Amino acid sequence: MFLNLIKYLIILEVIISWLVIFWIVIKIQFIQNITMPLYNYIKKILPTTFWMIDFTPIIVIIWIEVIISILVSIFPEALTILQNFL
Repeated sequence: MFLNLIKYLIILEVIISWLVIFWIVIKIQFIQNITMPLYNYIKKILPTTFWMIDFTPIIVIIWIEVIISILVSIFPEALTILQNFL
């Protein structure tokens, strides 16, 4: 559930960042305090920008999905718990 929450916060942050196109600048410090350490860790390992596009959120979401699938394979009862929250 915690990993899904982080995934949704990343998606929300990406959508909010697209509002700059319409000259709307919103910065939610709470979300950035959670996501920036994850982004910085990934940026140290992999080059994540291609031209002006930053692929770090996509890479973090993929890592979260991998972690969830590993946890579900180790703890099958976690799958029923996850299905109840989705």
